Amino acid sequence: MPAPIAPMNQKIDTDNAMVQNHNAIYQQLLDQIREDNTYTHAVITLNPYGTAPLSLYPGV
Repeated sequence: MPAPIAPMNQKIDTDNAMVQNHNAIYQQLLDQIREDNTYTHAVITLNPYGTAPLSLYPGV
């Protein structure tokens, strides 16, 4: 079996304002997810990044 391919360095600038904003939004979404979130009690976030009118992120 071949060895796994090493991850590619995408050279994301972590000091970029947009990257920091998206990271903050992502962290807020993760902070909303708790152990009591289930498929019947899920956190639903519509278009959290403001990038697509039909994006949906369920947190279970």
